[in-house]
Amino acid sequence: LAAAVATVRRIVQRQPTNLPAIQVLGLLLMQDGQAEQAAHHLSRAVQMHPHLANVRNNYASALLALKRNREAVEQLRKAVEIQPEYAEGWMGLSCALMEVPDAEGAIAAARRGLELKPDWPDLANNLALSLGMAGRTEELAEAAEKGHLATPGHTKLHSLHLIMTNYTERPAAEVAASHRRFGELHPAAPG
Repeated sequence: LAAAVATVRRIVQRQPTNLPAIQVLGLLLMQDGQAEQAAHHLSRAVQMHPHLANVRNNYASALLALKRNREAVEQLRKAVEIQPEYAEGWMGLSCALMEVPDAEGAIAAARRGLELKPDWPDLANNLALSLGMAGRTEELAEAAEKGHLATPGHTKLHSLHLIMTNYTERPAAEVAASHRRFGELHPAAPG
């Protein structure tokens, strides 16, 4: 990773307006735990190309790592304004709004993202967690179940659905059957 950062940093030094190189440098710095440096470079990318949604999305990721949540929300709102069909922007906005915290905003962003990309388990998980933040347990269980049905191999989402069914008004037999199905779909690894 250090060698990759050094290599891309040299490219950016030689070509300070090379957007792909700036983006890669920012993302590599994020992986290396250098969020402040990443934010610096990704901010420059936004200044150079404010009309690109993905550039704002990457900058927002660095802002979130720095706990600059409201700034991240602002960048992500602009990203989805620029490109309303950008599911990744709605995902990012949902995450950022959960950090602010704004549960209702996060719910709305996750729902919009799922309209665009209904089989994205991480986005379905965000919707469920946002509903949980809002104290909407029944809807959380339903969202987790719907997400699980769209992506049955996603263990984390299926597990969240099972946990939440324990706190709903569903009949005990239905809850037990759901837990058995989980065991059938995700058998424990042999010891």
